[in-house]
Amino acid sequence: MPNYPSNPTWPGDTNYKRFGSYSATPTWPGLGPSVAPILMVEAQTGSYIAELDWTPSNNGAVYDIYMSVDMGPFAFLATTALTSYDTDQSPNDGFYSFRVTPRNSSAEGPSSNVASTDLPGKTM
Repeated sequence: MPNYPSNPTWPGDTNYKRFGSYSATPTWPGLGPSVAPILMVEAQTGSYIAELDWTPSNNGAVYDIYMSVDMGPFAFLATTALTSYDTDQSPNDGFYSFRVTPRNSSAEGPSSNVASTDLPGKTM
């Protein structure tokens, strides 16, 4: 009878789990997120707080949030592992636009749509 190793490995195999283990939410080593989040933003009437919510991405993503003021260039705002973020821009009035980009340790994924609001929030 052949003598097989109890924990087989292959040359260069450092990223895969061994026999007998599994993940309920699989991630693929070396792959970045491939699903673009769908972003929504809301500001309550008179409020300087922009409330961002987005759909989740895949492959163990965290999210980089970017902001633009009055149609200027986007600049990095924050990183979160959640699918929501509130930002207080008091006392600065303006037209604020946001986008969210998922990433993991392997790569950056596709950016969300751009969502915009006036701050302070206005009645519709």
